[in-house]
Amino acid sequence: MSGNSRDVAVVGGGVIGAACAHFLNKLDYNVTVFDRSDFGSQCSHGNCGKICPSHALPLAAPGVIAQIARSLFGGNTPFFVTRQISLIFWRWFLKFLGECRRNRMITNGRSAYALLLRSRKLYEDLIARCSLDCEWESKGNLYVFQREKSFTQNRKKFEILKQIVNESNAELLFKFSSTPNTLKVKGMELLKPFVEGKPNIVD
Repeated sequence: MSGNSRDVAVVGGGVIGAACAHFLNKLDYNVTVFDRSDFGSQCSHGNCGKICPSHALPLAAPGVIAQIARSLFGGNTPFFVTRQISLIFWRWFLKFLGECRRNRMITNGRSAYALLLRSRKLYEDLIARCSLDCEWESKGNLYVFQREKSFTQNRKKFEILKQIVNESNAELLFKFSSTPNTLKVKGMELLKPFVEGKPNIVD
């Protein structure tokens, strides 16, 4: 869109592009949506479909650099660094290192939480306003930790997140349970009515 033109091009035919096109059309703009494939068949089709304010804490956090370093020698790892020298990458990586401090993690987490919370409210408003039948449900997440160390590390993160949520006068419930053999199957069955989909298994 440029100048006084009423013609607008939206790149991407996923849920975000569709919402932008919808509301621009409501404002009497002539909207054309461009996508390399079928409408809604890319990220909006293949992602997990979660709008989750509890995922506010960033990847850049204390201890993550050591995890990355260990993963480079683990063989089967989602993290990969090319051997090619790239000034752009190393400039970004140095900035990333600077963000891996507790105070920066909390600051970034506050910003992300506000954005996620607002996004969820907008999704709910859009679904209600347009009477969308999209299997929207408000449920929690169940995490099962296979190692005591992972359980302890993530419990600390969730406590920080709970602090951030409380600052916004919202309510976020975390229930921690630890047994010698992680969560019992019976306990997981009792929690199923309050969570969505399968549990998140964390090593």
